[in-house]
Amino acid sequence: MRMWFAYELSDAGVWEAVCYRVNFGDPALDDRPRTNLVAVPASCIGEDGEPLFGRLRDLYPLEVVDG
Repeated sequence: MRMWFAYELSDAGVWEAVCYRVNFGDPALDDRPRTNLVAVPASCIGEDGEPLFGRLRDLYPLEVVDG
């Protein structure tokens, strides 16, 4: 299984960290603003198989450019 990390703009107008899991291929994405997907490195996956969002946010900080 692969995991992908990105930030998505929520319905409330807040950028939120999200992860998608797929067994193969690309994740199915809905039509909402998001940053580019990046593969989650093994160092950002906990022993329980869950993504470590704190590490992911540190490794890939949100950068939003106005305009």
